[in-house]
Amino acid sequence: MAYLLTNADYSVRLDEVDSRHRLTVVAMLGYLQEIAWQASVEGKVPIPTLIAQGFTWVLSRFQLEMLSYPHYTDHLTIETYAPLAEKFYLQRDFVVRHQGQVVALAASNWVVVELAKKKLAVVPEFVKTALHNPQKMPYAMNKNKIADLQQADYQHFTTVKWHDLDINEHTNNKHYFRWSLDALPPEIWTHQKLTKLDMQFRAESFWGDNLQINAQKMPDNTFLHQIIDKDSQKGVVRGLSEWAKMDS
Repeated sequence: MAYLLTNADYSVRLDEVDSRHRLTVVAMLGYLQEIAWQASVEGKVPIPTLIAQGFTWVLSRFQLEMLSYPHYTDHLTIETYAPLAEKFYLQRDFVVRHQGQVVALAASNWVVVELAKKKLAVVPEFVKTALHNPQKMPYAMNKNKIADLQQADYQHFTTVKWHDLDINEHTNNKHYFRWSLDALPPEIWTHQKLTKLDMQFRAESFWGDNLQINAQKMPDNTFLHQIIDKDSQKGVVRGLSEWAKMDS
């Protein structure tokens, strides 16, 4: 049996770097989102195929570890595979390399939703058969619940726009990362670099929803993140970011 493993190459573009010419975290997440979609196409289970059978994919958790930061024009090779297939979710892992060296690792949990009932479904066997790669060692995801914020040290607001939507017509997950990180003050971006990011996705948001983005400073250069629906006060996303001193 051939086990699915997907590879893709990317060159860091000018609109994907910051003022230090480093790849932004949001751009990295865009690469990972793209190759995850490519893997589902190669496995013949992309979202349109699932929708035709009454299902869809939903991201429930994502963890990213930045070991070093690629720069403008760097050539990246990304590998992805699904090493774990549990009853209610698939784990998809990612390895990002530059010149053979690992620069980032990531892992994600994906659940399947039954559209008619709008409820969690057991992952269909045809999905497991298409994607599961038991030959690969899974990334050790943190399974602990991310703590709730006790206060909002930093806060901003946004409204979901048309260009924030994905193929499911709800907010593209990449924007939750961007909005969460945008809450942090300039001194963090000036003197620190993000090393780890952990996000739990609790609910969907849609075109026109008003979102409140909060962040709380914690010990040891960490922040708690929270996105809530401003009108209903429903929790949408919670997260944790870890930071280290910027390289000289």
